[in-house]
Order: sequence, then C-alpha cells, then structure tokens
Amino acid sequence: MEEHNRVLIDKWNEKIKPNDIVYHLGDFCFSSLDTQIKMRNKLNGDITIIKGNHDPSVTRLQKIFKTVVKEDLIVELEEHRLILSHKPTEKTIKYPLKYYWNIHGHEHIKTGLKVRGHRINVNLIFCDYYPVSEEEIMKLIIETEENE
Repeated sequence: MEEHNRVLIDKWNEKIKPNDIVYHLGDFCFSSLDTQIKMRNKLNGDITIIKGNHDPSVTRLQKIFKTVVKEDLIVELEEHRLILSHKPTEKTIKYPLKYYWNIHGHEHIKTGLKVRGHRINVNLIFCDYYPVSEEEIMKLIIETEENE
C-alpha cells in the first residue's frame, strides 16, 4: 500500500504544480482522517473535491480540503461547459448533455469507454494513474465533436 500511495503521489506531483487549480472527482483516500490529511498535504495544487461515493461525510472532507462540492460542479473551459461529477450524470433535464460535457470518474471497469457521447471518464485507470489536464480534456472534446 505504501508503494501504491507513493506512485500515485509522484505521478500527481509530476503533472500538478503547487499553484495549479485541481478538481478531484471523488474517492480520495480510504483511511483515517490523520492519514487523509497527510496524503492531501503531500499533493500539489489548490484542490476542490467533488464528493465520491466512497468518501467520508462532507464535514470530514472539509477538514482535508478547503473546497468541497457535494454533487457536481459546472465550470467553463474555452467555449464548453463542463459538468464535473463523481458518477456519470444522468441530469439531462437539468443539464442537457447536447450543450454540456460531463467529466467524471467512478467507473473503474478497464474495458469501459473513456469517451461515451458527451461523457469523459477520467478515472485514473484510463490515464496511467496520472491526473488529466485541461489540454487533454479539450483534445478529447475536439476529436469527439469533429466526428459527430
């Protein structure tokens, strides 16, 4: 487990610089609060976490992260609106996916698709355990839109 955590931290810090803004899409760390705080303190970036189904309560997450989002968050990237969520969203009435892209994690079946419609799965298993950058997201969006 120590080797696993070290590799994840090293890959994170290789791509994320201390002042980068990061959106973590949940399921941060299965451990004690003390260990979770220590893990967070080893990671670069100003991290906003979107609560995952395996994360502790929002109250506990607030002891680890400055910004905690309970469900999903909408951000803009160039001309695109992104719904950042832990699980793939089905909120097509509230957020019609024709106009939005859903960036999510949660699905960890390696045989699953990374891009499915306007949903992009950025679970670490699809990214060689590296965080995914804005540039990588935009590349996937542009490639997908060109083929629609």
